[in-house]
Amino acid sequence: MELPADAPGTVVSMANPTTGATLLIGTMRAPGQAVLSGRKATEFLLLSAVLGVVVEPIADTVTLRTVPTGFLLSGGPAGLALTAPTAQTNASAAAAQLTRRFKIPNLPTEALARRLSQGIADAAATPARARGPRRRAVASTMLALGMGAEAQSLLLTTAAQDPKEAAAPDTIGLTAIGAMLANRFADAAGIDDDRLTGTDDVALWRAVRDASAEEGSPSAAAVFSATAPLILLYPRGIRDRILPLAAETMVLGGSAAAAKRMIALAADAPGLGFAKALLKQTDGDVQGALAMLDALAAGHDQQDRIRSATRAVELRLAGRQLDAGQAADVMDQLRVAWRGDRRELTLRERVADLRQRAGNWRAALDELRSAEKEFPDHAAAVHAHLMGMFITMLYSDATDALKPLDLVALADENADLFKTIPDNPELTSRLADRLLALDLPSRAAPLLEKLAANAPSPVDRAVFGARLAELRLGEEDAQGAIAALSASAAADLDPALTERRATVLSAAKVRLHDTSGAIKALEGLTGPHAETARAAVYEQAGDWIAATEALMNAVGTALPDSGTLTEPQLQLVLRLATAAERAGDRNTLDALRATLVTRLGSGTLADTVRLLTAEPVHNTSDLPRSDRELGLAHAVPAVASSFRAP
Repeated sequence: MELPADAPGTVVSMANPTTGATLLIGTMRAPGQAVLSGRKATEFLLLSAVLGVVVEPIADTVTLRTVPTGFLLSGGPAGLALTAPTAQTNASAAAAQLTRRFKIPNLPTEALARRLSQGIADAAATPARARGPRRRAVASTMLALGMGAEAQSLLLTTAAQDPKEAAAPDTIGLTAIGAMLANRFADAAGIDDDRLTGTDDVALWRAVRDASAEEGSPSAAAVFSATAPLILLYPRGIRDRILPLAAETMVLGGSAAAAKRMIALAADAPGLGFAKALLKQTDGDVQGALAMLDALAAGHDQQDRIRSATRAVELRLAGRQLDAGQAADVMDQLRVAWRGDRRELTLRERVADLRQRAGNWRAALDELRSAEKEFPDHAAAVHAHLMGMFITMLYSDATDALKPLDLVALADENADLFKTIPDNPELTSRLADRLLALDLPSRAAPLLEKLAANAPSPVDRAVFGARLAELRLGEEDAQGAIAALSASAAADLDPALTERRATVLSAAKVRLHDTSGAIKALEGLTGPHAETARAAVYEQAGDWIAATEALMNAVGTALPDSGTLTEPQLQLVLRLATAAERAGDRNTLDALRATLVTRLGSGTLADTVRLLTAEPVHNTSDLPRSDRELGLAHAVPAVASSFRAP
């Protein structure tokens, strides 16, 4: 049996002071190497040691000698009587190839307790200026016993009293390990000290820190896979603390096979239930995983209860045993049992996502707003989640499915978010139109005011201002409409928005009987909306010649070159025909009849246009046509009562 070692010394024999048996001791010329896990065989006992190799031969043929690569344990001509290597011995052999910086003793609990007591006494008897190394040894024993908080406290005290120890990388690293074993991961930054880099045990502890910060960290899982033998050879006080974290991280991080091997070697270790359930799921046994998770969720360990119940909900959601709304309700109940840390925040964010998935946008946004206030250290990340959800809602068709009052309340409660969303006039316009379409002016007007005040850009403010002005104009509040346009004025707007705002302003001026102001508002605009608005001003003033000219311009730009006219197009033509008739403009009426008679279609509007554009009666041969037109005239009052120029 070869026992690899660097700088092996000579082999000496001595009697065991307890039993009197002969011991073969392989000494070392350098510290830091020992057989930490003993082994029993029929011909010898390989004892655990804190330095070097200790063998108690049972057969007279057993010898121990030094070789260039370490020590060689031999038997007689037939060799040693050894059993076949087991997984445990293979793990021990693998661990022997891994490098370690920190000398944490792996001894029985009773031996560690005696070592701790003796170490404390030795440190107390040492002069104050020389206590640092002895205290560090005491801290290592404390770590072996699982006393992370005590070890951290001792090392911090040592560092405060001895600047040399405070700067020593081993002190810094052991302090970080103590913090991790005490669940004080925020105090474990010292493990990143560059002077510690280069050994496998340091890489392992860095992975422990990373895995605690990111569940299922792939990088931590890869390190755990490579350093798993070290975990198995740590004393129970450390092994039982980090083994479950390593196993779970390996399963979730893509190293399930390595996790399965490690769990098989430490089947007696506590806290592996969740990792075993994860392995069941990874192997495709969902029902088996659910059974294990449900059992853990009914247990006494609070952490296992919460995460197992949460995982079970996710599995049932994926298997369509629950819908998103039901899953959110269950998780919402679970978070009551776990309060105040990152796990609760993660759970609350997941509840919000499930509410969104179920279409309950208001509850989802409320959940994130509440979490943002209650977790100030994570407020920026939660706010980014909130903004992403809000923008998703606006860009999707979700608002179309909301009840009117729910949409108003949702937009009102989240109006402040508009300040930070990307500038998108189309999106802004869509939301404003949706609010106006609700036919709830008393609720929409204050909301539009708030949205305009919180608009992320002048363009968005101009959009909301235009919609607010239209709403107020519809409520016969012309002065309010003008005020809304004034408060949302902006330069360099696109032509369509500029025209829309101008037409609203012109209409408001008309309501106030300010004809010159209404005309001035439309100066320089030639689009169809501007022309129809200009015509409305002239119609109000009774200037039918000017109205006819404006409507001619509007018809010229609004009507297609061919095809039957739509109802809005027929209304525009009817306005033009009415204005031309009142202006006595026979040429315009004849032109309309000549160009549009075949495109008018059927219906009352079309018949009214035909009546207004008909040729006058010149002689008796026109009387039959006049009789038909008289029949059409009976429909004119009904059309006139329902028609109103914009």
